[in-house]
Amino acid sequence: MSSQSKIKEIYERVLEAGYYIFLVILLIVFITPFVWYILNSFKSTEEANAIPPTFLNKPTLQSWINVLTGQTVIKLPTPWSKWIMNGLIVSFLTALYVTFATALACYALAKLKLKGRRFILMMILAGIMLPGPSILIPVFIIMVQLKLLNSLIGLILLYPILVLPLTVWITISTFAAFPDEIEEAALIDGSSRIRTFFTIILPSLKMTLVTTFVIAFLISWGEYPFAYVLLRSYENYTPAIGLATYLLEFNIFWEEVSVSAIIVTLPVFILFTLLRKYIVRQIFYGIVR
Repeated sequence: MSSQSKIKEIYERVLEAGYYIFLVILLIVFITPFVWYILNSFKSTEEANAIPPTFLNKPTLQSWINVLTGQTVIKLPTPWSKWIMNGLIVSFLTALYVTFATALACYALAKLKLKGRRFILMMILAGIMLPGPSILIPVFIIMVQLKLLNSLIGLILLYPILVLPLTVWITISTFAAFPDEIEEAALIDGSSRIRTFFTIILPSLKMTLVTTFVIAFLISWGEYPFAYVLLRSYENYTPAIGLATYLLEFNIFWEEVSVSAIIVTLPVFILFTLLRKYIVRQIFYGIVR
């Protein structure tokens, strides 16, 4: 083996080692806050605010009990279980509507010869690039006029408008790749276009629809700016807004913040862990295509 080959081999090994070291450091950076939150959730108020920090001297479930029953230090009038239910209702109904609307839009844009198709796609792309907070004031005014301020219905009607451009953009390529021959064969056999859509195309793309549902659910679950502006009463809070109630001006109750953060993160973690392969593939496939 020549000296140049040895140098090249050493260089590749060093580069590979550096790559893995970088990944380990990145993993530690991302994992450390979650580990810290988990440890804090089992600490008392005194131990959570101790300086220097302690590991876990006297584990307790009191913070979990306080948060889930509403008996927190701040004395919130609404228990966390109510906020979780609000979040589930808003996110589930939003995801359900977005999934159905995305399927219809993607089929129309991918399979039907629509005039202005390119213009519509450009408007969808513009909707993705538009910063959400830039339309907070118009949305607030519209919700006031429709008398939907401080209402979960208002969020359920609003969130699909915010989520649809993204889900359509990353899903349309999957519908475009569906073989035209299968649809044409069904139409020749006497099936209507609507029946073909519901009985052949949608069942064939069920994992795409599941991925779209999950993406819409996760975005709705963690949305903060619009929920913060539109929701006024504790009873209508979603988990993302409820988490912010623990951040006081002069004190932060880290043990209760940690429990709340875990509750907010848990559905996201479970869904992404179970379906990460499909989510990553769908996003990557949609972007590349």
